[in-house]
Amino acid sequence: MPPKKTQPKYRQIADYLREGILNGTFPAGQPLPSEEALAKQFGVTRPTVRQGLTELRASGLVEAIMGRGTFARSPHSRPSLTRPRGVRRASDGRYVEADGIRWTDAEPPVATRTDAPLALADLLR
Repeated sequence: MPPKKTQPKYRQIADYLREGILNGTFPAGQPLPSEEALAKQFGVTRPTVRQGLTELRASGLVEAIMGRGTFARSPHSRPSLTRPRGVRRASDGRYVEADGIRWTDAEPPVATRTDAPLALADLLR
């Protein structure tokens, strides 16, 4: 695969693997190339490869199994990455979760804004 100069290397790795998973080059349940092999193929270090794999893990396309490697997952059977939740403020001022669990404030709640990590921003669009 010829390198794309406009994207960071970890993104090129993630795109290469994503494309391979979606087109069947890397079938669901089968191991992906090792970090070492990908590092050699793209001329990068293993932490760069891990960053690309982390992006795919966040989108549910790969699964890392300790001691065995990283495996492709079916793009059609991805489970939800988060449990659906809702939090609202009850009339008595307490926070109540959608399933009825009550929270007790340990300190006054504070809301802040921050930039989402790239993988999360991609999921949230």
